[in-house]
Amino acid sequence: MNTQNMEVLTNVIGAVESGGQIYGKRNYKAYTPPYTNTPNEHTITLGWAQNYGPEAKKLIQMIYDISPANFRNLDPKGVIDRMLNQDWVALKWNPSASQKNILINLIDSGAGHTAQDMLFQDLMRTYIKDCGADYTKDVKAIMMYCEIRHLGGRGPVDRIFKRCSGNYSLDSIMASLKKDQDDKSSDNQVGDKKFWSRHEKCYEFINAYAIDEDRKVKTTIVDEFMKYLGTKEYNGIVETIQRWYYGSLVKDAWCATSTSYFANVAGILDQIGGKHEGVYEMMRDTKKLHEKDGRFFEYPNIPYNLKKHDIIFFQRNGMSHVAHLWKDEVYTGSGTISVLGGNQSDSICKKDYKQAGIQAVYRPDYGTDPVYEPYTVKLQAVKLGDNNNAVLLMQEIFRARRYKMKNGNVQKCSGECGLQTEYVIQWYRKQRKLPEGKVCDAAMWRDLLGM
Repeated sequence: MNTQNMEVLTNVIGAVESGGQIYGKRNYKAYTPPYTNTPNEHTITLGWAQNYGPEAKKLIQMIYDISPANFRNLDPKGVIDRMLNQDWVALKWNPSASQKNILINLIDSGAGHTAQDMLFQDLMRTYIKDCGADYTKDVKAIMMYCEIRHLGGRGPVDRIFKRCSGNYSLDSIMASLKKDQDDKSSDNQVGDKKFWSRHEKCYEFINAYAIDEDRKVKTTIVDEFMKYLGTKEYNGIVETIQRWYYGSLVKDAWCATSTSYFANVAGILDQIGGKHEGVYEMMRDTKKLHEKDGRFFEYPNIPYNLKKHDIIFFQRNGMSHVAHLWKDEVYTGSGTISVLGGNQSDSICKKDYKQAGIQAVYRPDYGTDPVYEPYTVKLQAVKLGDNNNAVLLMQEIFRARRYKMKNGNVQKCSGECGLQTEYVIQWYRKQRKLPEGKVCDAAMWRDLLGM
């Protein structure tokens, strides 16, 4: 299963476990006391994926391993740290109110979010391997296998899949699941009515978001633009674009219509919501379709590592514009970026524009590219007022290296870039002989991370 489909699977099961059946949503700070779910759960369950007992302890250990400095900041007296040497189930540990608060702060931290998703995906890799060995390598079927096994365990998922008799379409799996409702001796089997809305949501989301990993790319929007590089307005392909959109030759701002045309040629017109004459409408519809699948990024959360084929929505001279990356770029929030598109100097050409004008980025799905590695922090530029995981990572590096703020205290890890953190950025840049400034930009990130 590729990176994008693993992210889809995480979004699907996250939605039905703790996200209110909303795709892409999950409750990272979920905390369940002992005996809430069943009489056999003698200790706590933590996180969106419902990690019980040993798995809950493993989660907390992972949070420590990812960020010891932030862990100690949230657990200054080492109360939770000491519990990592205990058997939580044997002890029947029921944390006190203060311990519960620390645990919730840990699992809801940046490291906590990362650890929860990593722990879940490690488990899913085992399920994926088993499904491929025993039944099928079809992506959609594997996702449903993971859903059923995560809910009920190995025995129930084997029962459901064996009843499919080799037909592992989603419809066949759902039909097999529903047969559990014929057994009136129990109402707690994985296919019973109490779980049915959950399965229906998984069926809906898997059909909507799972990607065919065998799909081959014949062409891309960038490939098509490149064929006509230098074409002037109303000549050749531009006339074809105009007639395709309007049915006749019409004078317009044709950056959006040309993107629509080449998206249609590449077979991904549906990804931007169909034909568009206006850039704002294209950006709006693309966001609506993709804001939850990890492919749409809106300012200020523009990713550090922009990739060839990304669609860039930006402002130029007070007007909206859409263009395309023809090579990988680094986003710092300043400087320029080189893009390819139509209606640039009244032609199809490459042109440099200010990064400060970027409003949003969409990464098209051509079926072969993984989206961003899902649990690396997006290293966007950090500046005063920012509040995100990139700030938190930078602060954790500062704290680990004992960098001090203006008030003399060692850098705190809050995830928010205030005046004190801005001071440390300035001091770091000076010490490392980087250009003076108040922003952790691409050059500073490379220095911080030894890249």
